[in-house]
Amino acid sequence: MMRSALACAFALIPLAAPAQEPTPNALYLDGDLAIDVRPDGDAVISWRTLEPTPPGTVSYGGCPADADIAQPRYRWNSTNLDADSGPSTAHSVSIELTDLEDEHTDIGRYAANGGGTVEIQLEAWSPRFNQAQLFPARFAYRRDAGGTYRRVPAITIGPVVDCVTERSAIISWETDLPARGQVILAPLDGAGEVITETTQGVVRGAEIEIGGLPPGTRCNYTVQLIDPADDTALPGRELSFTTAPRAGSNTPFAFAFMSDSRAGVGDPMVRVERVNYTTVRRLMAESLRQGADLMLFAGDLVSGYTASRRDFVNQLNAWREAAMPVSGLMPIYEGMGNHEALGPSREDNPNRIGRSHTGSDAPEAVFSEAFVNPSNGPAAEADGAPMYGETAYSFDWGNAHFVSVNSNYWWDSQPGREGGGNREGFVMGGQLAWLDQNLRDARSRGQRHLFVYTHEPTFPTGGHLGDGMYWRGRNEEVNRMRDEFVRICSSNGVLAVLHGDEHNYSRTLITSDMPTSMEGASEETTASTAVRPMWQIISGGAGAPFYSQDFDAPWLEHVRSFSPQYHFVLFEVEGDHVRLRAISDTGQVLDEADLTAELGE
Repeated sequence: MMRSALACAFALIPLAAPAQEPTPNALYLDGDLAIDVRPDGDAVISWRTLEPTPPGTVSYGGCPADADIAQPRYRWNSTNLDADSGPSTAHSVSIELTDLEDEHTDIGRYAANGGGTVEIQLEAWSPRFNQAQLFPARFAYRRDAGGTYRRVPAITIGPVVDCVTERSAIISWETDLPARGQVILAPLDGAGEVITETTQGVVRGAEIEIGGLPPGTRCNYTVQLIDPADDTALPGRELSFTTAPRAGSNTPFAFAFMSDSRAGVGDPMVRVERVNYTTVRRLMAESLRQGADLMLFAGDLVSGYTASRRDFVNQLNAWREAAMPVSGLMPIYEGMGNHEALGPSREDNPNRIGRSHTGSDAPEAVFSEAFVNPSNGPAAEADGAPMYGETAYSFDWGNAHFVSVNSNYWWDSQPGREGGGNREGFVMGGQLAWLDQNLRDARSRGQRHLFVYTHEPTFPTGGHLGDGMYWRGRNEEVNRMRDEFVRICSSNGVLAVLHGDEHNYSRTLITSDMPTSMEGASEETTASTAVRPMWQIISGGAGAPFYSQDFDAPWLEHVRSFSPQYHFVLFEVEGDHVRLRAISDTGQVLDEADLTAELGE
């Protein structure tokens, strides 16, 4: 997203549902949920579906007030008011807000606060997909001294902390109703003064950059919306984050890495708007518990591959919703994967898309609107090509430097045809040149540990030998690109290239003598172009359907560890050492290594 140097706010315009959405898409609802809070404490929730469906159920509850990682807890449910009328496109449910204030179930202090945020979840059956669909949401209400209830603005996504540096951070949020908002931030241990920043007017969303923060310091903050009816501040949950250590310093820190949280297989919670909501939320929470200060997420957040912009936005918003318990407590740096694809359907197969849109409908543009990342990446590859936006960028954290590379830029299922477009896994020349210079600059500033993360694996180990950056070694243009990517990273002293795409975990040591050619390949070189050894870490286990190991990979002997389990990877950086632990969704340590010691650094 775009932002000013100090503070800015912007109005979010809801996407109007067109009469006919282009296919393919995964749309179910025709627009957003409508919520009417009645004076007596009843709230009517209404929705429309794109096809006649059976009655739905809304569960409701709240977040425990004492939770340090806030997640909804549902306590009651209510079924359609028209439950006996059969399939319909119009549905409504009535819930009682007084349930939340009952002394036996008031976990969110609704009675004492005279209201608060209500967590709801719609469950409905889709005849089109022949499965249940879930839609989490929230709204807020107030009860006055006379016992009259009314709806007030609620934060629907956020607060989120992003782009954290040693001196600044960006706090953002979105709301269901227009409202002014303010951020109140206080560094702990008396390290700085209390800072208050307010949005510029009544808005549906805001990004506020707060500067003047002390390095390496825990900061508490609260976002408060202003009730437009009486200009009073509504209660907000207190959150906290840690600013980055001084660049180049040896202050210890930890970061988490994961990718591939697109829809799984099984119960409805693993496919909420085409996101494995349960798994990615659990892994994110555990990474925070394990001490991560920041997180890298290298693509395939969602299932994507849609012709509908509205569908793509809905999917990205579902991922943002799943990340909410953690994204306000540490910055998450997102990258694009091959499933973040948005474009027109193919002429020969209308059920599949053929190439990416460009301009404002390019997936890179929509992705950059949804997330807040640094905007210091390369220029567009050609006239008429999409801007990279906030999908390729870099930043420092302590003595480390991180670079996000977009290996699915300007995707086309038939690359090389008229009008441009790019092969999956192919890093184009402009971005490669930018990467080389970026790493050189980081090394010249004295950054000790360099990490490059991108979705497509350099050397696949389980599921993607036929694409990624390899394509079974049978495409000479891809081979030359991969060789150049490896040369750039290794010659600049990159410690590890971090990938997703394969729904498993692996750790591979890339060396100059590592074989890269398999039978039928057309490679000019048969060994890696690594100038010096570096690690490849693949972590694609955030919820997508699993892959097993490929035992015919030419570099099999260089694969030091492999697991198909859901997991995340925790990197602990301390001075000259970087240690790795791969941790499953059940807490099992799948792998651990001192990456620097094993390279003799």
